[in-house]
Amino acid sequence: MTINFQSLHAPRGAHAHFALGWFGGGGFALESDRAASNDVYIGWKRGSQIACFPFFRNTQSVELAGFVGEQTKTSELAIRAFQETEIERRFLLATDTWQAPHITFSIATPVSGIPSPFAGNRSSSVTRSPRPTGEGLGVRANSPRLAGERLGVRANSPLPAGEGLGVRANSPLPTGEGLGVRANSPRPAGKGLGVRANSPLPAGEGLGVRDSLLPALPARLTLDNRDSTEPLQGFFAVKGMRGLQMLTGPLTGWRTIQGTGFACRPAPNVRAVSHWDLPNLFTPPHPLPFPLADMGVLLIDVPPGETFSLDFALGWYRGGVVTDGAQQLVYAYTRHYQNIETVLDHALHLAPELWDEARAWDERLLASGLNADRQFILAQSVRSYWASTMLFDEPGAREPRLRYVVNEGSFLMLNTLDLAIDHLFYELDTQPWVVRNILDHFANEYAYHDQCGISFTHDQGSYNVFSPRGYSSYEISAQPGCYSYMTHEEVLNWTLAAALYLHKTDDRPWAEARRALFRECYRSILNRDHLDPAQRDGIPDINSSRAEGVDEITSYDSLDPSLGQTRRNLYMAVKCYAAYLALAWLFNYLGQEDQAEQARESARLCEATLTAAFDPRLGFIPALLDGVDTSPIIPAVEGLAYPHRMG
Repeated sequence: MTINFQSLHAPRGAHAHFALGWFGGGGFALESDRAASNDVYIGWKRGSQIACFPFFRNTQSVELAGFVGEQTKTSELAIRAFQETEIERRFLLATDTWQAPHITFSIATPVSGIPSPFAGNRSSSVTRSPRPTGEGLGVRANSPRLAGERLGVRANSPLPAGEGLGVRANSPLPTGEGLGVRANSPRPAGKGLGVRANSPLPAGEGLGVRDSLLPALPARLTLDNRDSTEPLQGFFAVKGMRGLQMLTGPLTGWRTIQGTGFACRPAPNVRAVSHWDLPNLFTPPHPLPFPLADMGVLLIDVPPGETFSLDFALGWYRGGVVTDGAQQLVYAYTRHYQNIETVLDHALHLAPELWDEARAWDERLLASGLNADRQFILAQSVRSYWASTMLFDEPGAREPRLRYVVNEGSFLMLNTLDLAIDHLFYELDTQPWVVRNILDHFANEYAYHDQCGISFTHDQGSYNVFSPRGYSSYEISAQPGCYSYMTHEEVLNWTLAAALYLHKTDDRPWAEARRALFRECYRSILNRDHLDPAQRDGIPDINSSRAEGVDEITSYDSLDPSLGQTRRNLYMAVKCYAAYLALAWLFNYLGQEDQAEQARESARLCEATLTAAFDPRLGFIPALLDGVDTSPIIPAVEGLAYPHRMG
């Protein structure tokens, strides 16, 4: 398996990341619609030789050439990127570590959720500390679900060799060996990464709200000069840092006008320097600070015969109002941190705990029993999830008035509801209060009515601009195909998410407050089968009046045509079946047994239609239940995940 892949190392709720892992670029991003792709130089210089991890494209600055033109001279320094076969990468749930001759670099990222900031909220009962071996994050044994909790390696202790991706580049993993599992080491079968579904979780452990919202990550650079009689200079350098400002006092490092920065504690052998590129950085009279340039550097001197580990922090900060449209909001972390200096300072203070937690979560992954592919997917997914999250607050509010947002894709759509239903499995196990938060904002601001009843918008806006009430940034009336309305699917998604939230949290006050809305959702789903009860068969048949004469679409609108339309769609029919079962559970939970039985009868009707549609000649149920289509679709089974989770 190659080690040449990008990972987005991200804090919680800041829409920020430090991209690292791809041979060719990475670095800081803040509110970006794509992974950062600046040159990152992590390496060492000894004599006239420079060796770096290959996270860059250019060794000499294009910007500098624009300033000085033909005056640019070829450097006498030999700059070499480590070959893939020289690098060992250990990629785990909370830490990512690269090791090459004379150098090791590690970065830790969060896995656990944000504790509920609302005292007395039952949905806040989620532990932040590692759980007993063998308990999964609400998933049955060996399921590939996203899981989550905390962060890293004990301060100054090396990661055990052979863990993580744990193999030399291009060497095959031994049979039965997961990502970073030593060959032939036993892993208990059937072990997950958290708590079994519906098991109670103790509250009040681990990071508090302030610490969990810290927009920073701990990093560690270890340099080994024991085999040399020459001094060695290690460096961590990032291009693309415009408007450099040197940090002083309790911090050594750099911040930018863009809201990014990195810093360590002052040490006699560590300097903050800058330039356009490595050759110029090491050309006399440099290394020196040069704020015009866009490459911030931490430079570390290591004497002959010694090793040295530098702990530092990567940070982000954007103050003031950061959204527009229907909501003008600030980042929630600005309630706790005044600027990037306070962020970096607190990150350095908290680093030992963050590394301890990361190490604990790494060990959970290694003991999980998941195979190599699932371990990899889990570790990547958790990082990418946090890179897409934003937690907002209202400016000037005395008490937190929070709004949780997960961005979708390169259009940065805010809280796409047909994706919220997917990542809520992770959220219910790590921060269930955010599921309620998202549901409430849809119910209060992004619900609307058509000829069939209530539904909810596809999203709440895009690019940090909140849409007007009752409208999304995506859906367009009279637009065939992509960008049409997803009215039926979104009312199913809201209903399923609400049921899953209550099943997990037993938040009865919220259930009582939403009692009437649950009934509205049920009526709406029934009417989208048919407005005449006598003609219903349990599956979708009516397009929303909001679509204005064209077909409603599904979440899979850009894939196979059989997944494009909502009417008579197998994927949607199975999701309806799940929603009827969820509503039966909800009504029973609220003591409305008559309505619970009606919902169960709706599920039975849907089930009968589905089973009757099975074609023994094909060996499956066709994707469209129109009597013509003969195509199979895998997403047909997706809807069964919801009743399975609810038991």
